[in-house]
Amino acid sequence: MQNNFQFFITKIVHGVGSSKSVGDIAKKLGAHKALVMHGPNVKAAGIVDPCVEALKADGIECVIYDKIEIESPMHSIEEAAALGRKEGTDICIAIGGGSGGVASARRAAEYGARVLVVEAARLGGTCVNLGCIPKKLYSYAAHYGEAFEEAAGYGWQVEGHPTLDWATLKSRRAQEISRLNGIYRGLLDKAGVHILQDWAQLTDAHTVQLAGSRQRVSARHILVATGGRPHVPDIPGRELVITSNEMFDLEPFPQRLLVVGGGYIASEFASIFQGLGAQVTQLYRGGQILGGLDAEIARFVAAEMQKKGVQ
Repeated sequence: MQNNFQFFITKIVHGVGSSKSVGDIAKKLGAHKALVMHGPNVKAAGIVDPCVEALKADGIECVIYDKIEIESPMHSIEEAAALGRKEGTDICIAIGGGSGGVASARRAAEYGARVLVVEAARLGGTCVNLGCIPKKLYSYAAHYGEAFEEAAGYGWQVEGHPTLDWATLKSRRAQEISRLNGIYRGLLDKAGVHILQDWAQLTDAHTVQLAGSRQRVSARHILVATGGRPHVPDIPGRELVITSNEMFDLEPFPQRLLVVGGGYIASEFASIFQGLGAQVTQLYRGGQILGGLDAEIARFVAAEMQKKGVQ
């Protein structure tokens, strides 16, 4: 199934083009709807009506906009684009329902475009599902281990040795992520964005093919917002390696953990799992973790992590 959408914008000015040339251009573009823009002087000169009649004679629906007061070409182009979106004549396909795809889809829909978001996984992308949000939840959980130790000094009586219920933490994290997924879906629904849970493949500059239905959809604008994924190099033992994507659902909880890397993601996971009760070793080829950050801050963070038990 092939869906094609086309929109033609024409600005009528003195001495430029004719009703026949405007109609010919629209037909060549395969347009079905035209936005006709003009100012009061052009209307008075009797140029507008013949152009509109020529377009209508070719079966092209016309939308008239007669409030142009500034003849600057840039102003007119921007005005035409905004009006085209307002009329709901554009269609945009966003491949990827992460931060970039969702934000762009909502904005385009607010401007009047018909928008389709194609996402194979859960809405929200890396940040919501496998990044910022679950990492912060686990970071909060890790701090409680230290808080229990400090509580006694403030008069709290903590019976026995507090233990982490890893399954409960994972379950509560999943519940919160599902809630956020629903919020993202609600925002898109409210904006009038259509959502398909599928994989999309570009077949040309204006067409995607859906993996599940094999349906093809065409659009003037296609936004590729697929993000990225961790890469495990082809080295001996790579079958034993997991990435940050799998860390949140490890089973069972790791008693010992080797974190390879010295960036902020590696350092976060090292400190989080140490706080949750694992024995963590962080391996880095350089002389200092967090090498891209302020040197004094990096040294301080490294020293604090070692105090907490990270090797």
